[in-house]
Amino acid sequence: MNLRTLEYLVKVAETRHFSKAANQCCVTQPTLSTQLKKLENHLGVIIFERDNKNVMLTPLGAKLVNQAKQVLLEAKQLKVIAKNSINPLSGKYNLGIIPSIGPYLIPHLLQKTKTQLKDLKVYVVEDRVESLLDMLKNGQLDAVLLSTPFGNKNHLSKKVLFNEEFFVAMQENHTLASKDFIKIEDLASETMLALDDHHCMRAQTQDILTNKPLSKEFKASSLATLKHLVAQGHGLTIIPKMVCNDLPSGIIIKPIHTNEDKFSREVSLVTRQLCVRNEANNAIVDIIKNCQ
Repeated sequence: MNLRTLEYLVKVAETRHFSKAANQCCVTQPTLSTQLKKLENHLGVIIFERDNKNVMLTPLGAKLVNQAKQVLLEAKQLKVIAKNSINPLSGKYNLGIIPSIGPYLIPHLLQKTKTQLKDLKVYVVEDRVESLLDMLKNGQLDAVLLSTPFGNKNHLSKKVLFNEEFFVAMQENHTLASKDFIKIEDLASETMLALDDHHCMRAQTQDILTNKPLSKEFKASSLATLKHLVAQGHGLTIIPKMVCNDLPSGIIIKPIHTNEDKFSREVSLVTRQLCVRNEANNAIVDIIKNCQ
């Protein structure tokens, strides 16, 4: 058993196809198949159910693939540890960011890292929470910036960076525009626009509005789209503070809260519990805080 064989195992599990896996691993299919058969014989188990069309993992095979991913990640970390021992703030740093944060933070973050962390090359991936967390667990990302809390927390840790207040965006001639702040009950008869179901901010918006239904006619893919829908008079929307600096003409914002509480989201940097890039993570945290 060796790391290369484990790479074959994981790739076949991902592609569900021996030829595709072999091509992606840059080996011939017979070589890949032979090594995986040797692995099964060595372990005394059946990992794959094979027929002419499909490759399926057995229940035990699925467990072995998960463990193989962890072994490959730990092996990768050995190289990172060795490289970081020379200069922990150097090399490639992969950061994931959710779409409701990315456009408003990435330009400032990259500008500051270029001047303050000249030896650290930061690469940013913008995607949905579930995809980013999968990439983090698989070692494709060093950290993820997202709104917390979040599900699926196994082997992950978070560092809260800041809390960001929510506001209601509306046309400047709206009947609620004269209010100093907006109460939840003020929105009872309003059409409330939100991001689509794949974005965590839709759930956060629904939590704020409790039983008030969100618009099913408009489900935006970005906060920029939401703002322009509001500008065109299609309804109101709830947006975080960092989005409020670039509003279309004729749009105003109002804080949303009760007499006792304001509504906000918690933004955190999430890393693996056994992450070996603590110095780089801390440096990124400092820069993000200074971007506020």
